[in-house]
Parts: sequence; C-alpha cells; structure tokens
Amino acid sequence: MDKYKSVFEKGNQNYIDELHKIDWFQNPYINAQEMESEIMECSFLPYLATRLRQTGYTLDFYGTEQVEHIFDCLKKVLKDLDYEINENSVSIKINDYSEHVEINFDEFEAGEGDDSFVATIINPFLNKAGFEYQFYEMPLDDETASFIFVTPEKYKTAIEKGLIPDFMGYYAVNY
Repeated sequence: MDKYKSVFEKGNQNYIDELHKIDWFQNPYINAQEMESEIMECSFLPYLATRLRQTGYTLDFYGTEQVEHIFDCLKKVLKDLDYEINENSVSIKINDYSEHVEINFDEFEAGEGDDSFVATIINPFLNKAGFEYQFYEMPLDDETASFIFVTPEKYKTAIEKGLIPDFMGYYAVNY
C-alpha cells in the first residue's frame, strides 16, 4: 500500500510516466490513448489504479444472471469468447478450445480476489487455450467488479512498482 500511495501522490502525469516505464500500454487489449485520458481526468488520486480497468460488471445479480454478466463483461475484452449456460453448467469456448464446467447456480457466488470465478475457472481456461494474458480483479468501485487483462509478469511488476495496490492495500488507502 505504501508503494502505491507514494506513486499516486506524485500526480496523474507521473502515474502515466511510471506505467510507460513498464510498457503497460504495450498491450493489444488496451486502448492506450483512452486509458491515459481517463487517468488524467481522475481528480481523486487514490483512484488512479481504477482507471486501468478494462472491463467490469455489477454485483447486483445472482446465479445464472451473475454468470451471464461475468461472461458479457469478459467478452468486451475477448471478442471471440463464447459461452452457453445450461441447467447446471456452462460451456466455454474461445478459438478452437472449449470446456464444460459444472456449476451449482443456486449456490453460485462470483467471489473476489484469488477465490473468484474468474481466477479459479476463467484464467485456467484461458491458460489451457494458450493465452498469455490473464484477468486480474481490481478492488471494487462501488458495486462494480473491475478487471484488467495483462500478462502475469506485467501484473506482478505493476504491484512491485506500486502502480497497482495489492487487493486489500487499496482499501487501507481509501477507507
């Protein structure tokens, strides 16, 4: 948390400069110009990391509706991602790879952090499908789960450099 605080306290432009130093914007899934603009427009500096968000979904839904919202959110980044929700399962497909996942929708919770549906089901699926990039959850912004889509190495570097707070460190800085 202290690393993140020391970075964001230096202002919006410094934050962008630090992102450039780690080649954050060299990501085919990011619109760099749009993201930089959002960072520059952020008036509450502790929220700078939330401007790295590439997609998100609201937490107001349960069961199959929640799963639909998660997949619709992820499809904003991965246009070729396809899914079909069945009675107690979901079939996921991207490119030539597919998987069938059993889900008890009556007890389904999206979760957060390392225990989330995205971290435990989607990222391993993408790994098996040959993707170098993974989704990482950012701290909640109101009732919205937000994600970035980067390589594990880039994510680790951004945390080490204080460009992204660790999950709970974000809350320590803001609450």
